Amino acid sequence: MPGIESVREPSKEPNQRARAREEVGFSEFWDSWPLETRPDKRAYAQRLFERLSRENRGKAIKRASVYRAQWTACDKPALMIPYLKGRVFLECEDAPCSRNGIAARPDKNRWAMRQAVPQLFVATDQEAQIGQWQNWLACNELPPLETLGVEDRRNGKPGYRLPSYWPPEAGSPKALEWTAYFRRRLKRGRHEAPHEPADRRTS
Repeated sequence: MPGIESVREPSKEPNQRARAREEVGFSEFWDSWPLETRPDKRAYAQRLFERLSRENRGKAIKRASVYRAQWTACDKPALMIPYLKGRVFLECEDAPCSRNGIAARPDKNRWAMRQAVPQLFVATDQEAQIGQWQNWLACNELPPLETLGVEDRRNGKPGYRLPSYWPPEAGSPKALEWTAYFRRRLKRGRHEAPHEPADRRTS
């Protein structure tokens, strides 16, 4: 009718974009967590993650590797749900990560070794990632993955323990860091304790 303005419903696009960002953030967090200690209920873990502020989500993602490494060095499982529910990531930067008031205090020598050893599993059937890692090693005059002592196995699948799913860009700080790491392994003659494949661990 003349003189009556139609009422427009508010656009849902901003909310949809925000939701998409949350899902991407959680997917990054979830995918980086070792399969054997992921919770059975992904939806519950995602709800806990999405209840966090944007700042705390960033901290949860950034400090997860420290939490996992500390508890693994204590021969304890690094569980995702207590990490999120107890907001353990808020204390992992300056002090040992704790759960239920019990702090992870690994032996200093073992903790140093855990920090040096890559923590992400990349299966051999991930051809794109493995291919790029092999090319990166060759470009840095390093031998192929199968000769570096980083082999691993998860749920029957062979693969490697690597610092990330993809190799770093040339000239980046990570490239220099991991080139030095692999060179140290070769120089020491691989004296580091080999990583025990998950399929062979005893409970």
